[in-house]
Amino acid sequence: MSIWHCPPVLEQLNAHGQNTIVELLDIRFEAVDDDSLTASMVVDSRTHQPYGLLHGGASV
Repeated sequence: MSIWHCPPVLEQLNAHGQNTIVELLDIRFEAVDDDSLTASMVVDSRTHQPYGLLHGGASV
């Protein structure tokens, strides 16, 4: 059983993120199925803490 009332379209999700924090952090929606949505984000100077690890606020 799907959790979506209207299944998301990856191209639309990625386009909707333009000119937002989603684009700034280079978040990309990659897959959608009946009960999940998968996205990726590069860990670099925009998202890591001073010790070089992913900042906890960026992983939510």
